[in-house]
Amino acid sequence: MLKCKSCGFVGKYSGERCPRCSEIVKYSESEAADALREARGLVKRHEFFGAVEIYSMLADMGFTEAELEYAEILERGAFVPRDLDLAMELFLSAAKKNNAEAAYRYSRLASRVSDEGARFWLRFSAVLGCKTAFTEVARLYSEEGREELATYYYYLAANEGDKDAMAELASRYYSGTGAPMSHEFAKWYLDKFFLPPIYLIKMAYKLRSVKAEEPPIPAPDDYSALLRSLATLAERYRLDTVYYHLNTLLANEGDPTAELAVGAALVEGVGCTANIPEGLGRLESLAAHGSGDAFGYLGALYIEGEFVPKDVERGVKYLGLAGEHGSADAYEILGDMYRAGDGVERNSATAVEYYELSAKCGSRDGATKASEMKRKREDFFDRGVALLETAPAESFRAFAISAAMGHRPAEHRLAACYERGIGTKTDRYAAYYWYTSAAENGDPDAIFDLGRCYAYGIGVAFDYKRAIKLFMKSGADRELVRREVSRLLDRKRRRMIKALFSRAMRLLYARKFEPALEILEGLGQLGHGQGIYTLGCLLEFGFGARTDRTRAYSLYERAYKLGFRDPRQTYKLTVLKMVR
Repeated sequence: MLKCKSCGFVGKYSGERCPRCSEIVKYSESEAADALREARGLVKRHEFFGAVEIYSMLADMGFTEAELEYAEILERGAFVPRDLDLAMELFLSAAKKNNAEAAYRYSRLASRVSDEGARFWLRFSAVLGCKTAFTEVARLYSEEGREELATYYYYLAANEGDKDAMAELASRYYSGTGAPMSHEFAKWYLDKFFLPPIYLIKMAYKLRSVKAEEPPIPAPDDYSALLRSLATLAERYRLDTVYYHLNTLLANEGDPTAELAVGAALVEGVGCTANIPEGLGRLESLAAHGSGDAFGYLGALYIEGEFVPKDVERGVKYLGLAGEHGSADAYEILGDMYRAGDGVERNSATAVEYYELSAKCGSRDGATKASEMKRKREDFFDRGVALLETAPAESFRAFAISAAMGHRPAEHRLAACYERGIGTKTDRYAAYYWYTSAAENGDPDAIFDLGRCYAYGIGVAFDYKRAIKLFMKSGADRELVRREVSRLLDRKRRRMIKALFSRAMRLLYARKFEPALEILEGLGQLGHGQGIYTLGCLLEFGFGARTDRTRAYSLYERAYKLGFRDPRQTYKLTVLKMVR
């Protein structure tokens, strides 16, 4: 008799709902155990109808023991009509919860409809430890030529007292089939018999003087391969709890792929109760040991934000590390994100880079996407070139789109548009930026023009050394490079002379004649007309040095020849006023 928690009705239930209030009846494990004991008692008292009602209700609620016992009743047709289809359904439900006996019983019934399904569940029941399955699965592996696995399961069956398995092991150790040849081990199994089977009499006679030795537990090399193959099938059949259990066994043996599957299952609660902290801990540990797949999963996890707080920056970092460890999918996901601006700033050039990295890691989709974007950016570039003369504004927009997608020639063209104001306002800083971008991508013409930026201060401070270095690096025509370098050095010389003259004049204003005269003498050697004339003024009137009108007039004449004129002696008077 069962009691409804909502209305208190006590009686026999024919379904999941209370007959009085129609509320769904739910029971704890202990309450289900009590109900199951009641059903067993009803069977003993031959009250079969009430027992079936309870079994049916508990089975519908998903209690494994009830499913198993009810399925056995239906399979035998004991006090109820035989129903193999429903029995299969209940055995399967219990087997999906990793019940060894249910998996074995289902495998026997499944052979009516699918040999592959039957073999899967037979193997899985043996992995779960179903004693009845050991000998059968051993024969199956022997038929498949997997003799080491067959020996292992014959060993487990022999430990459960199976005489046939003991006889088989004696033969195997005697002949070396699926086990190392050892007469001592063979004798150990023969000694288990009071009288050995007739087909082993000859062997027993030959080994009569051999001292028996207990064999070690067989350790088949392909046991992990067996678990992996079963896990693959479980995933194909969408048996989540079975898949989780098999991967747990593999993870315990140090399989990184299985450890990843277990971590993911714990995070998502697939095939097990969700435990996000434990799942993340497993995945982080796996990633720390260099698992690209673990980095990739963590990256997707933080980007999607379904099971953990969304953290796109962290997710992108993990995906990048996954790519570095050889994950083509991680690079492709990053390419998709930057292409669409999904969670990150849209950047087509970066998207192309990630697609190309994905292609290098073997992704056909990455290669296809990279080719598609390259084709588009080249189309925009060709459009920009075609419209350059007739529609500069449209040409500029086409170059801007192509450049944003990482096309080097377009970056160079776009920089030229900004420098010269073609289709847009002049913007020397933007010109410098795009010249730099194109140069960093290896465009030789852009490298040369970037050198011009440093030489003439286009969007950046003057830097003669860097300008010359870029000119030489560009690989441009030698004569062109020679002219630019020569012009640059000449400009540098003029700027230096101008700076020296300004310093000399400041010293004169401060009446520091001696250092000022030294600088002016130096300017005279460099052929600076105004500096030579100023030196003449100082020598004519004796400021900072003894008066020397002869040399002063000579200096005036030299300054005139260099192009400096002071016909009304206005500049001379200015110098005199300044130094007095």
